[in-house]
Amino acid sequence: MESLVKWGNWKLIGILFVICYIIGTIGWALYEPSLPVSSALYKSIQLFSLNTNFPVYPIPWILEIARFFAPIIAVAIVLKLIISLVWKTTRDLKLLGIKNHIVIWGLNAETNYLLENLLGNSSRIVLITSTHEMSDFPALKPARRLTVIFADEAESLSDKTRLCQKIHLESAKSVFVMTSDDANNIETVEKIEAYLDGCEKKRVALEARKTENINCELQVFVHIDDEHTMNFMKHCKGNDAKRNVSISFFNTKRMLARHLIDKFSPDRYRRIREGDSVPATILVVGLSDQGAKIMTEAALLYHFANHVKPRIVVSDRDVKRRMRSIYENYPLLGNVAEIVEVEFLDLIRSEIDWEIFSTVSSCFVTTENEGESSFVARKLRQIFEVKADSDVEGHGRKVSTVPAIVAVIPILSRFLDIVPETREKLETVNINISNPGEVLNTDNLFSTNEEIEKIAMYFHWEYNKGKDKTLDKVWNELEDSEKDSNRYAARHLPIKLRFLGAKITDTATDCPTFNQNTVTEDQKRTMHIMEHRRWMAYRELNGFVYGQKWFKEDGKSNKEVMNILMINNSIKSWDELEPNIKEIDSLFASAGQAIAELNKKIVVDCHKS
Repeated sequence: MESLVKWGNWKLIGILFVICYIIGTIGWALYEPSLPVSSALYKSIQLFSLNTNFPVYPIPWILEIARFFAPIIAVAIVLKLIISLVWKTTRDLKLLGIKNHIVIWGLNAETNYLLENLLGNSSRIVLITSTHEMSDFPALKPARRLTVIFADEAESLSDKTRLCQKIHLESAKSVFVMTSDDANNIETVEKIEAYLDGCEKKRVALEARKTENINCELQVFVHIDDEHTMNFMKHCKGNDAKRNVSISFFNTKRMLARHLIDKFSPDRYRRIREGDSVPATILVVGLSDQGAKIMTEAALLYHFANHVKPRIVVSDRDVKRRMRSIYENYPLLGNVAEIVEVEFLDLIRSEIDWEIFSTVSSCFVTTENEGESSFVARKLRQIFEVKADSDVEGHGRKVSTVPAIVAVIPILSRFLDIVPETREKLETVNINISNPGEVLNTDNLFSTNEEIEKIAMYFHWEYNKGKDKTLDKVWNELEDSEKDSNRYAARHLPIKLRFLGAKITDTATDCPTFNQNTVTEDQKRTMHIMEHRRWMAYRELNGFVYGQKWFKEDGKSNKEVMNILMINNSIKSWDELEPNIKEIDSLFASAGQAIAELNKKIVVDCHKS
């Protein structure tokens, strides 16, 4: 029924009405030449109601056409009005009393992935969209729990505030603001806040949900394409205790980059020890927006026990120009990672420096076209297998899993849905396929999966406890940027544990529990330096530089001004740090209590022991 109420159908009927009205007027002028123009216009309107007499025949052919088609158009208009009224009434009835639902603002390829995952659970979903052509979005199949509001109707409301009222935003569980316009997304958030400020229903809904022992915090997730805009907004928004709203900003490609960097970390494929002079090396082919985000995530997280900057080999057509645009966004990237540039043609011809390529642990193919991504991934596997020919016998030979090769399918592509055999063939030669559907779900969304979030909260608590004072802010009062800082530390913990030959796993595992008393002082120091290098990388990639500490009139450090100016006096080598700062780095080396609360434990990695 939704297809019958589209604005495009109304436009078609309107055009046919105008055409029929015009030719009717012309027909009357030919039929009765002495008829005034005003009378001809009036008689043309009568054609639509079958209230017309023709005393003299023959009738001009153009008038014959008009008098037959006019009633048909009139009936179509009446039927469409009835269908529209029934559809909108039915939809509005479905919205009556709705609560604990999910609101999605905007429809595009990314929200299509999100809908595919959300429709698998029991939540009611309200979709607000300006897109009338639904055939491009497979997730929008008929679904009992999905209610659609078209934006042309939304625009007829005085503002977004009335739309918030219509969808009972005060009773919603979460809101995803995912239009394709950053400014529109931010404006929508402001309207949501304004609505909640003046909403008496919100207060009543909060009390009801508290009585039912239901989490009454409204979670608002806002998609931002521009990285600088997103990073600044993270400093401006967060948890609002008064409104009981949590606002998070995210980027789908950044989320996918985090997922891939965690999953294919170089220390999963080779043991990186103290004193190892060979840098952890990855290869990124295709400096698209997705490729740039994978690069920067690697620079943020890949800091290992050898205390050597990670090496990122990049390849693309006109690679120097592409890298220049990335440096413009991340001017200090070279401080935290060694960047090696390789022209795309040289790469696919295998005209490469094998001394560097022999150290590659993971390859990410992020070209703009899915066909090219699969070709390049196969070509890379070919290069590494041919190089191993002299070392491996052909009889019973298996395709190597090192380096790991990942073909990252562009977000707009439905290629693998159309041709699923492609995935099977690539996996035969150990090529992994990745797409945004892996992360656009309620478990991994915005790095708030339970494990990462719990450990990040623990680090925040320990940091404040270590300063021998009460919390400056509880977790729910932190800005999104402050939460992210702790989340990166939580994501780096598995790297520190792998250095010790340990890992986090379920309590039911057969591997023996790791005895943290066996960790030597040298190993502790190594992990503390790893953490400091990771922290510096996070700061420098966000534009921070070393600068003297600022103080308020009461003698306390003026962190707010320093953060706005992107200055920090701890951006220096470990050996130059003050003892109290070194102690802070030691807090992020373990999270045993938080892991225990997750019903997990740290065990000896049986595969590496």
